[in-house]
Amino acid sequence: MTGFGRAGADAGPARLSAEARSVNQKGLNILVSLPEQLAALEQDVREEVRRRFSRGRIELRLTLGVPAGASAPPPVDVARAGEFAKAASLLAGEFGIPAGITGADLLRMPGVARPAWEVDPPEGPAVMDCVKACLDSLAESRRAEGVALAALLSARLVRMRDLASKVAGLQQESVPAAFERMRERVRRLLDGAGVDEQRMLQELAILADRLDVGEELERLECHISSSLALASSDEPDAGRRLGFLLQELQREINTLGSKLETPEGTMIVVEMKNELSTLREQIANVE
Repeated sequence: MTGFGRAGADAGPARLSAEARSVNQKGLNILVSLPEQLAALEQDVREEVRRRFSRGRIELRLTLGVPAGASAPPPVDVARAGEFAKAASLLAGEFGIPAGITGADLLRMPGVARPAWEVDPPEGPAVMDCVKACLDSLAESRRAEGVALAALLSARLVRMRDLASKVAGLQQESVPAAFERMRERVRRLLDGAGVDEQRMLQELAILADRLDVGEELERLECHISSSLALASSDEPDAGRRLGFLLQELQREINTLGSKLETPEGTMIVVEMKNELSTLREQIANVE
């Protein structure tokens, strides 16, 4: 499911900013971007994401800055630069050579120059509080999308129920016609010879059993009702459970299609399969 979350907090000399984005994916894929000073917290951040979500590609980015109105730290580490300058003077005196060190030389020394935003990192609990607030915002965004998606899923499931009702009515009309076609075919084959009515009744009973779709329609209704209940619920792992129910719906629709003999019935089954295909694409993103 898609969504966006954002949170920020002042923590000592630092301003924490967190952003999280989520896009559709069947499994859970977590991407975390942290400042170097907070790299040790990456596993804790990942665990927090995993605790809350089970599906989607989730990208979380955490940045450090200075609080509003605060002065940015100097762009150089003066103390570290002083250590290099003293070391250069010491070497010059030891070997009797000119120091010859310039400010540009010092800026090239490791750790002397630093970005203006680089500040002392806040403590771990403050960072995790900001991450949790950001994930709360992301969850709310995903929940809002879920409400809209639930309405869409419900509408398609109701449409499938209506199509199943059409099949039931159509089959009530088509079975007697199928019986009559069979009787007429037998009479033509026998070409006026006597018909064994008992044998005919047995064959008609077999035909009636083959054309009976009552059990399939009952199971379809059961699966549709269960799917509608899940679509509007907050039950955990509803997406995977809905996926299983759609597999069962697929099985019943296939069986239904094999029992329908009229063009009208075949077209209804095609419509049901189209609705089911759309449902399966959407369910793959439901958590």
